[in-house]
Amino acid sequence: MYARCAETDLVAANAANLIGFLVFTARQARLTAPVRGVHIQPMKRVLILLALALAAPPAFAQDNPLAGSEWGTGVAVDQRSVQFGADGRAFGNAGCNTFMGSYAADGVNLKLGPLATTRKMCGEMRMAHEKVWLDMLQRIDSYRLNDDRLQLMDAGNKEIITLTRRNYN
Repeated sequence: MYARCAETDLVAANAANLIGFLVFTARQARLTAPVRGVHIQPMKRVLILLALALAAPPAFAQDNPLAGSEWGTGVAVDQRSVQFGADGRAFGNAGCNTFMGSYAADGVNLKLGPLATTRKMCGEMRMAHEKVWLDMLQRIDSYRLNDDRLQLMDAGNKEIITLTRRNYN
């Protein structure tokens, strides 16, 4: 086996998206027109464009220390977690339902956009804990990253919760 890292996942996701787009484009346009006077076969053109696109990773992932990370409460029986994708999407487990939405992180600022959740029903106490978790995530204004600890703060710089790094799967 090999170790996974956020950059590898990001490159794989970008490559898959780009290949799909380029194949679609090649089928639509047939890509038979010469490029700067040189005729390049359609598949070679697709591979050249793919190589150029993968040469420079997106700026979002480079400037975002949370990209590709997963965080949880640190309690073994607590399933609540949040993952920050390299594409600006946040998703995770709220205890009963899963959630997804967007986020923006720069320097010390962190904002989660509106979160959508699945609509599964669980026990009353579990649903109450889920509501607290989702409300807390929406109050986040800033963060501090210390090794395997992520401190989340509100607009008054008061700590809401400290999360522990988990394996990103």
